[in-house]
Amino acid sequence: MTVMPKTLGGCADRLYRVVRKRKEAQKVVDKLRTEQREIEEHIKNELPKSRLTGVAGKLCRVKIKQSNIPAVKDWTSLYKYIAKTGQFDLLQKRVAVTAIRERWDAEVSVPGVEVFIKTDVTILKN
Repeated sequence: MTVMPKTLGGCADRLYRVVRKRKEAQKVVDKLRTEQREIEEHIKNELPKSRLTGVAGKLCRVKIKQSNIPAVKDWTSLYKYIAKTGQFDLLQKRVAVTAIRERWDAEVSVPGVEVFIKTDVTILKN
């Protein structure tokens, strides 16, 4: 458990330092993620040319795995199908925040949707 500074001002400064350290670490993670993706793309492109599905190094074995991912090409047709069959499980259960906020700003209530107040802490450098 983190030991908190004695004052709220001290907490603010500590928060700033921690966020700055996290962002510096994130830059390292982002560079590693980019390198990882470049290597993965290279392997995905080169393995089929060799007619291989996998390859082994001294430390590990990697292989290509393919899976079918749905990609909607006609949303209107999909929505009609869902409305007709009632198969709403084909959609993820969340609302579009921007669309709901636009309606609230226009003073339009959306049945079944209520306000959840999210509280965040913002940091402004002095």
